[in-house]
Amino acid sequence: GLAQAITGRLSLCAPGNADDARTCLDLAMAAAGTDSLDRDPGTWVEINTTTPLTLGDREGAIILHVVGRHCPVDLCPMPIAGVATPATLAGNLLLGNAETLFLCTLSNAIWPGAKVLHATTGSLMNMRTGYLSMGAAETCLISSGEMALAKYYGMTSTRMAGYSDSQWPDVQAGIEKAMAILTLAQSEADFVTMGGPLDNAAHHSYEQVVIDHDIWEMAQRLTREIVVDDETLAYDLIAKLGPGGSFLGERHTRRHVQAGEHYYGGSFNHTGRSGESHTMLARAHQRVEEILEQPFEYGAPSDAVRRIKDYVRDHAKEKKLAPPEWTT
Repeated sequence: GLAQAITGRLSLCAPGNADDARTCLDLAMAAAGTDSLDRDPGTWVEINTTTPLTLGDREGAIILHVVGRHCPVDLCPMPIAGVATPATLAGNLLLGNAETLFLCTLSNAIWPGAKVLHATTGSLMNMRTGYLSMGAAETCLISSGEMALAKYYGMTSTRMAGYSDSQWPDVQAGIEKAMAILTLAQSEADFVTMGGPLDNAAHHSYEQVVIDHDIWEMAQRLTREIVVDDETLAYDLIAKLGPGGSFLGERHTRRHVQAGEHYYGGSFNHTGRSGESHTMLARAHQRVEEILEQPFEYGAPSDAVRRIKDYVRDHAKEKKLAPPEWTT
């Protein structure tokens, strides 16, 4: 509820049972001020399997309730190569794809025309250490294969991204996240959820949220092609200035520097300045401090915030719990 009040946006929820699912959907309806999850969903729900090829009682009850109320769902098997699927990447894709198609079929059996998103998230176990490795290079390859399958079936895709095996926002985290995020950007995922996960999402970092945002912006820039036309080739300008000329003061330069072709954003250190205070992590920390110092404001409209607070207070009372402080 607090997330919906702060952002004023659609929220993703992953309820652990049907009662939690009911609460999430009722809260979303209160936030959106609607009586129709079909028309104004306000949220969508993640549906998981228990790989390999199992749908537990709780997950079955969740999908029955959620899809029965016409709420969108993302179909998110999480097959782990070497443990819950064959160790081969192809075997992982095959098993994950079978579970995704099963969930899609089940959703449409509950509600023909169900709103589903392709969200399979395969990964692998590091067989040397017995540790889940969502930052591995092979996870990027699996992700690319999953996106190709989503396109093959004509399904809208959503993906969680930016995982790293590292526990810190260090060089390893930067490399693993950049590889994964660029893979998703190039694979043209329709919707990407990300921001700050470390140690395979065991914990998060404010600074990493900022850095992940910057990596995503750079990845988006890398997926935009170079525009080639008479204006950008600038043949006449090159001919005019000739050998030894300077393009610095030209109107053409000023115009195109401001046109967005050059990426200047983020906390990357492109200043040429040295020292620890100019590292990307230090600059990200400075941005975090600036954000946290800003006055707190709800992003949702005031009437939506009121409805959210009312619902959370009533729900707490029903459960005989103290309402959260932010609802008073």
